[in-house]
Amino acid sequence: MVFTDAKEPGNPIIFVNEAFLGLTGYSRDELLGQSFNFLMARGTDLDSLARIEAAFAGAVTGGSEICYRRKNRSEFWSAILISPVTDERGDVVQHFASLVDLTDHKQEQAQSRMLIDELNHRVKTTLATVQSIVWQALRNTSDPEAIRESIESRLVSLSRSHDLLTRENWEGAGLLDLIKAALEPFGIANGRSEHFVITGNNIRVSPKVTLALGIAFHELATNAVKYGAFSNNFGSVLISWTFELSPGAIG
Repeated sequence: MVFTDAKEPGNPIIFVNEAFLGLTGYSRDELLGQSFNFLMARGTDLDSLARIEAAFAGAVTGGSEICYRRKNRSEFWSAILISPVTDERGDVVQHFASLVDLTDHKQEQAQSRMLIDELNHRVKTTLATVQSIVWQALRNTSDPEAIRESIESRLVSLSRSHDLLTRENWEGAGLLDLIKAALEPFGIANGRSEHFVITGNNIRVSPKVTLALGIAFHELATNAVKYGAFSNNFGSVLISWTFELSPGAIG
């Protein structure tokens, strides 16, 4: 809560309550006599600033959301409502300003925007993968049933990669976990089955690589079922990888 002197240039502060002192970090002596605008952070939106100045200049209630600066130079967002205080003749003699700290609200808004941007990126990445799946299926055959089966199986594989990434908060996935998820429909368990042997460290790969490799391993296993090691009772597949630093890289 703040009161300013409307009769003086700059609307100097004449009263502040304890809550305002706690919000800004200033002492009462440091604030009294100061222009109210001295608290505003540099780069404050000009439209918002104009609304505040109009409220101080006029005889009507007005306000806006403004970024202010504390004594320690940190910034905080506040909603401010300014109301005129008149004397018995109706002349504006003071302004009453009420502030509500919006810092948490603004942080939540920023977090929401970040989540929306991230979701948009994930959706675009997934749609690009789906587009590739459909294009690949249409290129390989003109038989509607074969196209349906191809797209369906690849989408199931894509879904498994999505589930894996969701468990990892879309921060990437372990290569070993990725391979196990992709090959689970083909009878793999714990990295081994009668047809599979998988060895290698569970190195991390990015979400984009996770989606691409999930489809790739699914395709390799599908081809092995149709034409290769899994088309008979005696074939097997060894999947193995090593990790090496590039020359000059820092491990």
